[in-house]
Amino acid sequence: MSHSPNAKERIEYAWNYFQLHAGQRMSLFNFFVVISALLTGGLATSIRNDNEFEHAIIRILLGVGLMITSFVFWKLDQRVRYLIKHAENALKKMEHCFLIENESQDNSSALFLAEEEQTVKFPRAQLWKFWEWHMYYSKCFGVVYITFAAIGFLGVVLAVCRLLCPCL
Repeated sequence: MSHSPNAKERIEYAWNYFQLHAGQRMSLFNFFVVISALLTGGLATSIRNDNEFEHAIIRILLGVGLMITSFVFWKLDQRVRYLIKHAENALKKMEHCFLIENESQDNSSALFLAEEEQTVKFPRAQLWKFWEWHMYYSKCFGVVYITFAAIGFLGVVLAVCRLLCPCL
C-alpha cells in the first residue's frame, strides 16, 4: 500500500529542501570568506616582506590559490543557487494551488509569490546612488568573489613584477 503525501507534507518537504540549501549557501559563503581572508593575509604579509625568490613563489602560489578558491566557490554558489530556486519554484506552485483551491484573491500570505511581486515593484535606484541599489544575494556574493579573485590576480602580477625587477 503506497502513501500519497498530503499538501502539508509536500510543503514541509519543499520547505526542508529550501532550508537545507539556503543554509548550505550561507555556510559555503562564510567558509569562503575565512579561507580568502587567510590567503589574502598571507599574500599581504609576503608582499610586505623582502623580495627574495622564495617569497615571490609563495606570493604567486597564494595569488593563484586565491583566484582558484574564488572560482570554485563561485561555481558552488551557482549550483546551490539553482537548488534554492528549484525549491522556491515548488513552493510558489504549492502556494498558487492553495490560492486556487481556496478561491482567494489575496496572495499576501503566499510569501514566495508575494516576494516575487514585491521585488519587481521595488523602485529602480539611480546609477550613481549605489547605496540604494537593490541587489540579490547572487550579485552581492559575486562582487565578493570577483574582489578576492582580483586581489589574487594583483598579487600574482606584483610578485612577477618584483621577480623580474627587484627594484620595485
